Amino acid sequence: MEKNILKKIDDEISRQYPTTGRWIEAMKCTPMNNMVRHSFIREYVFKNFDISEFCIKFEEFLVANNSLINDQPLKLYQEFIIRKIVEDKKLLNGKPIEKDKLPEKVCIYLSAYKFYKSIISEGEEARDPGERRNLKKKRIFRLMIENKLTPDDMSNWKGVLGGASGVIWFTKYDSIPPEFSGCSDDPVAAKKIRDLLGLAHMFNDGLIEVQIPKKVIENGSRIPTICEAVGYPYFKPAKRIDGFGQEIDLDKKCPGLPIAVHPKIIWGENFKIRYVGDLPEEITEFSDLEWREVLSKSEIDLIAFIKGLKDEA
Repeated sequence: MEKNILKKIDDEISRQYPTTGRWIEAMKCTPMNNMVRHSFIREYVFKNFDISEFCIKFEEFLVANNSLINDQPLKLYQEFIIRKIVEDKKLLNGKPIEKDKLPEKVCIYLSAYKFYKSIISEGEEARDPGERRNLKKKRIFRLMIENKLTPDDMSNWKGVLGGASGVIWFTKYDSIPPEFSGCSDDPVAAKKIRDLLGLAHMFNDGLIEVQIPKKVIENGSRIPTICEAVGYPYFKPAKRIDGFGQEIDLDKKCPGLPIAVHPKIIWGENFKIRYVGDLPEEITEFSDLEWREVLSKSEIDLIAFIKGLKDEA
């Protein structure tokens, strides 16, 4: 009976956007795609950004690519977001997070290689995976691990924190489990934090934490949406009282740490860094069974929210 609640939402979307309705059905064919479809449905319910405008443009895109819907539904979805949102620089449309709901300190996480390339080396050429793992042998990383970096060591650092799309993702410093918030060069801590943030694509590298003061991010922080996620299956839209989003914990298959987005940030001398530890050598991927488990939990959570039984979902 409760599943009918979600079916009514599918039907409502299909009535307004018939071709999108076909896409919804096509996305149910694999467990992972079905989870991405579910994230779209959550966004439709939560309205963390102008979902109506998104749907109108997505419908037009699907009509123009009608023949590919059944065979390539996820690829179409990702291409739409990249072409119509990322390339047109229409990201960060999620609702602003109120200043009084932001903590005094936030953290972003990136690979040691990306940090080295973006901030320390000023764009050095790419390295192979083996070399990336050995970055920690460089003097600057040894000092980082030993917590001995001086202002002189960092005086030439400059650059921008943020991906190719110009967006950074951050979490609350005080949401990191205490046993993992202060250690250094600890692979257990690196894996735990990576898992809590749903960073399934991060592996075979070191994990760097950058701590940023509230005053740097308080005017541009927003709730993350499906636009910034670009079809990434380990992200699902959330509705939280604090205005943050939430990732999927790769280990427990349940909600992970609170997460928010902000425009790219220029490196600041008052930022603190930590070499958390080496990441696992292999990429993390959910099995079909695990995707079904995550989807089932998330649907139950969403239904409870729609019925008014929960304030968050």
